[in-house]
Amino acid sequence: MKIRLLTLLCIPFFTYGQWINSSCSKKAKPIVELAIEYGLNLEQQMAIGAANAALKIDKNCGCAKLVLAAMSSGRSWGTRSKKLDQIAYAELSKEEQAWFTLLKSSNEDYDETASMIKSKFPNSPLLQFLVIKPQTWDAYPGFVEQFPEYASAAYNMMSYGYMGEGYGDLNFEQAMAMTDKSMSLHEGPNILDSKAEHFAANGNYEKALEYQLKAVDFGSFVSPYWESATLYWRNMNADTIKVNLKEKMKTSQNAILERDIEEFKKYIHSKFEMITGDSNLKEFYSFNDEQFDIEPVITWESFDLYNMDVALTPDIKTAVLTFYAKGSYFLNEKPEEKVPYSTRASSVWIASDEGWKMIHANWAPFNDGIGIPK
Repeated sequence: MKIRLLTLLCIPFFTYGQWINSSCSKKAKPIVELAIEYGLNLEQQMAIGAANAALKIDKNCGCAKLVLAAMSSGRSWGTRSKKLDQIAYAELSKEEQAWFTLLKSSNEDYDETASMIKSKFPNSPLLQFLVIKPQTWDAYPGFVEQFPEYASAAYNMMSYGYMGEGYGDLNFEQAMAMTDKSMSLHEGPNILDSKAEHFAANGNYEKALEYQLKAVDFGSFVSPYWESATLYWRNMNADTIKVNLKEKMKTSQNAILERDIEEFKKYIHSKFEMITGDSNLKEFYSFNDEQFDIEPVITWESFDLYNMDVALTPDIKTAVLTFYAKGSYFLNEKPEEKVPYSTRASSVWIASDEGWKMIHANWAPFNDGIGIPK
């Protein structure tokens, strides 16, 4: 009775986490299983690290080599074919050979190959997951039912289905439930990224940023999750960004009027040209240091920007400012003649590595208004 109980207790220990029956050594197997887990959960850099670790223990671990091939590109510029050619096919297990064949298959014969593998290896969680076609939402619940302890990636996909992509109308609560189930099976950054994305889609950028920063925390240096974290932060602070951009536009224009080149340089990128079209409707030109060396032909008596509006692109990396300007100037050679100035204008700003910088501006007379002289 004790022997039987001990046997039953050992079954989960040896079967849990075994995505594939691999040809790797006993010590390398748990590491390559972890590499597969990372890879299926779209944590590719972590998968590559685990696969390379497995190869340090077992240089002939074919499964680790398959992981590295799967993580690389199969396109003309990628290294997948080269990596597959370096694998000793005959030394792989039957399941590994099937995975190898799937990775080798062309677009034309992929469906047939996948169908053959699906029927030949019904009890392989890895192969059964790999042959699910993208966006085949009905396949994931079946996978979860058949392989509940391997279902982290499937639950993640189902969460997107409940966000309106595959299971009818958006069901935010159910999507969150799927992410929680995924997190209970696998600890990694991608599901946190998914959870953050769902919160953002639901308009809760504060929660989105909270979970996105947790994803970044898995490896903050050049993390692939930083970009979305920045996006969520900008969404939270969109109104402040708009106010600041309006102020930057005004102060940058004042720097031009006051011919303060050092102040103006604060608003343009050190490596990008600032292209301008003046209200005299002449050709576009690069606004650079040389413009400050040109002797002015007019003197401004007044200049004001008004009715400013800011439109942000969805990724909040670009802003288009539209506004109007009015004022008065006189030609230096004819100081007695005051010219009423009236234009409409726009400028384009980008969020860069140096902060928000202006890369383009365009000015034109407004209605019957007058711009600067030609």
